[in-house]
Amino acid sequence: MGNKPNIFEIATKELSQDAFIAWLLTWSDEKYKNEDSELHKLGKELLEAMCGEGWKLGEPIESVSPVKTQWKSIDVLVSLENKIGEKAYLIIEDKIGAKLYNDLQSYKDKVVKFFGQTEIKGVYIKTGNFTPPPNFSAELKNIGFEEFYRKDLLKILETYEGENQIVVDFRAHWQEVEEETNSFQNQNLGGWKWYAWEGFYNYLSSDSEALSYYKPNWGYVPNKQGGFLCCYWHSKKIFNNDGVNLYLQTHFDSISKILEFRINLGTKEQAKAFSYNDRVKFLEAAEKFLNDRFSGCEYKLKTNKRAVSGRCFRVRYIELPLCKTYQEVESILQEVSKKLES
Repeated sequence: MGNKPNIFEIATKELSQDAFIAWLLTWSDEKYKNEDSELHKLGKELLEAMCGEGWKLGEPIESVSPVKTQWKSIDVLVSLENKIGEKAYLIIEDKIGAKLYNDLQSYKDKVVKFFGQTEIKGVYIKTGNFTPPPNFSAELKNIGFEEFYRKDLLKILETYEGENQIVVDFRAHWQEVEEETNSFQNQNLGGWKWYAWEGFYNYLSSDSEALSYYKPNWGYVPNKQGGFLCCYWHSKKIFNNDGVNLYLQTHFDSISKILEFRINLGTKEQAKAFSYNDRVKFLEAAEKFLNDRFSGCEYKLKTNKRAVSGRCFRVRYIELPLCKTYQEVESILQEVSKKLES
């Protein structure tokens, strides 16, 4: 990304980020105040931001030790103690690109079982791009975890006035990711790179009024060719079978930028029940439906070989034109979505 080597563009795994967070929080301990005042100040600011409101330790925290990583599968566990010897624990679930799938309540149970009944607070850190699913915030709060995202972390790191290269590199890496994520707002479609597409898909899924009705989702799909990013929405029932739907998907990889019309056959088990002839019938019915809806439309529906294997498969697609603004792309997606409703 940058003009000089950055360790966090090489050490991209979550374990590296775990180590950075644990290291910086360790600097918040009062015994390091005179070792490096700027690092100590930054560590305290991060700790205070993570502890947030509702922390029951009335006295100032003096000891932040030990800070453990991967203790009983917990990414970062921080042991805290105030002036009068009261203890508490901060559990940090740290994610970059991976989805949240761990049982956070079990982490709290492990801490209680090992250390006894004590004050415990949890923080869910996410530095990569993603759109929280419905009720995500409420579910986290219900088990005592607070959300902490890249912007929250950068807000603290940007106050740092010191010259420690570890902090400078970590901040520069995520500042660049933030800038590239938002670059879709001021570049034409041809200039969008990976993070720009993530930013656009995140916008469609959370802030776009044009597609909010359809509740889009997005993510990375791995394959032998290196995988691709896609955003999918508008599940429409056009078949007699209740479990089979037609849906829209934008597809970005190093070669193509397309809008696909695809068939979803349901779960893997449901999909296995359909024969080749069943799949061809679904494909032909979808082709007829689309030809009727898009007759005379300025967007040409294209096709490729009839591949009907898998749980989902393509029916038709539209090559996205070289738009100058993301609003133009959004307008095309909205227009096509509406045609499926008419």
